[in-house]
Amino acid sequence: MKQNQQYELGRLVVQTLQGDANKQKVLTQHGFERKRTQEGQAILNKIDQLSDERQKQDGAKLQATKTLSQTRKEAHRLYIKHVSLSRLAFDGQVEQQRLLGIDAPREESLAGWLKQATNFYRSAPDVIDELSQVGITLEALQQGEALVQAVAQTRVTQMSLMSDTQRLSKQRKAAFMELNNWLKDFRYVARYAFREDSQQLEAFGMVVA
Repeated sequence: MKQNQQYELGRLVVQTLQGDANKQKVLTQHGFERKRTQEGQAILNKIDQLSDERQKQDGAKLQATKTLSQTRKEAHRLYIKHVSLSRLAFDGQVEQQRLLGIDAPREESLAGWLKQATNFYRSAPDVIDELSQVGITLEALQQGEALVQAVAQTRVTQMSLMSDTQRLSKQRKAAFMELNNWLKDFRYVARYAFREDSQQLEAFGMVVA
């Protein structure tokens, strides 16, 4: 049974018992007391809460992913400009190129890109005199570093939201397992309690042969 079907069935059972004192009385006589109905309602409430929280987290995660993409594009444009100018400034100077990490192709993965860009902006001030000859100022380096750090922070936010979403999904799955077990208990008692009047089971969404 799909989760939405399971949820609707659980809600139907709870609402029927809450609105029909006679059916609840019959079930109580066979061990399914009112507190069990309240337990079912609590499980449904938990599923509602977790579903709402997960939906909010999904939205926040999508926004963080969009922000990360936009921020990285902006940072990359300035970073690549600085890398190109630095290669021009240190053409043939292996030591300085290695210091700035510009002696190899740019990494495509976000983790690799962040490592290269962070290293570049941390090391570049040490050779600012040479870089200034190709138009790179200390202020420009600071701007580039700030953009790279913004990318790193947005990545942290995105990963945190992904972790929260996974946690909520697991909790929601566990809540549905609770509901499934609750419904199993209910069906078992209901079939016995209404064995002489099986038509009563239809009110709970149970098929009567």
